[in-house]
Amino acid sequence: MHMQKTQFECSRCGVCCQHLERNALYAALHRGDGICQHFNAEQRECLIYENRPLLCRIDEAYTAFFVELFSIAEYHQLMRESCAFLQSLPPKK
Repeated sequence: MHMQKTQFECSRCGVCCQHLERNALYAALHRGDGICQHFNAEQRECLIYENRPLLCRIDEAYTAFFVELFSIAEYHQLMRESCAFLQSLPPKK
């Protein structure tokens, strides 16, 4: 049976990079204020995007960490819900 894998559609808004304090898995990446040490706020982009950590690669992280917990559809839905929640928060200054 062939299972089609879809990719997560990321808008690359950078909001998730500004709220790392909400998940202990990202503790080593933020600079103490919840903002990723590799996030350029002016450009709203990751400075190491092509070499970003596995946790920051949605589909690759699924395969490495979550494949036994969720279907790919469930995982993508959780990611969409997380994105919507983070985007609803007031912007960090």
